[in-house]
Amino acid sequence: MQKPFIKIIILTFIIIQCSSNDKLTDEKVIKPIYRFKGEISPFCFSNNNKFFAYYILNGNKSSVILRSLKTGRKIYKFDADYIFRKGESKETLRYCKNFYYRLKFSPDNKFLVCVAYSSHPCYLGYFRIWSVKTGKLILYKNADASIPSFYISTGSKLFAFSRHSFKESSIKIINILTGEIIYNLPNTGRQTTFSPNGKLLAFSTIKQKIKIMSAFNGKILKTLEGHNSGIIELKFSPDSKYIVSSSLMENTTKIWKVQSIQKKPIYTLNNISNYNRAIKFLKSPLRVIFFNYPNIYFFSFKKKKIYTRLFLNQDDITVNSSIGVS
Repeated sequence: MQKPFIKIIILTFIIIQCSSNDKLTDEKVIKPIYRFKGEISPFCFSNNNKFFAYYILNGNKSSVILRSLKTGRKIYKFDADYIFRKGESKETLRYCKNFYYRLKFSPDNKFLVCVAYSSHPCYLGYFRIWSVKTGKLILYKNADASIPSFYISTGSKLFAFSRHSFKESSIKIINILTGEIIYNLPNTGRQTTFSPNGKLLAFSTIKQKIKIMSAFNGKILKTLEGHNSGIIELKFSPDSKYIVSSSLMENTTKIWKVQSIQKKPIYTLNNISNYNRAIKFLKSPLRVIFFNYPNIYFFSFKKKKIYTRLFLNQDDITVNSSIGVS
């Protein structure tokens, strides 16, 4: 069976390629094939691996650049600055010294989302959603809180994001085209994600549990238990049958079966906390890639174990990453 073609972009502008001729069975050191000058953070791949996007700060101007992954050509440059509301001034951002930016494409690659937020003592956040095809700004909203996680549903109709501040912790689901709030879930954790089939929403709670909710009627279908500390990542498998979750303090990653009667994980992988939040599923056979600085791990569902470990040169990378698979 032909091995998958894998591209990995690391924060210091490196593209690493594992071609279909590489045998992913032994430990090996992989080297970059491309390097880009500059300082870009963060960035992400589109799900069809046709585009990549990154945030860049030029002076006091924040922008997001969309490029072709095949040619590197710049397609759009988006404004990513905060939009002051009526009555606000630059004093609004006085205590927001450190803004964190995150980017993500919608599952169908129609939209690109940029989330920006600052934590204590500012607790200010906002997000933009652009059309990849036209470059048009579809939605801008202020969250008045930090936004640790966000996700667009399959079909690009709903946008879910978590809000965290000293006053509250909640998850909101809104209509992308109208901005209308569909669901408001209080007392939640910081992570949320839609299933690829668009039917389910999974989110963490403040008690380190994972709840699975119907995206159609808001009904809680299942509660998963097994983590003892905060969950930093959630992701569904492509067939929506499994969920992967990671806990940094536990230094573990757990895999759950969505339709199982059991509330406990089916696999627990120790010493893989997925600090860099880069998880990608591979199909046929089902496998999971974890980027855990400075290594990349491949977990096989069939073999029920980690069967490959790739080493990255620590001089080449820092702590953020994005993985694309085609």
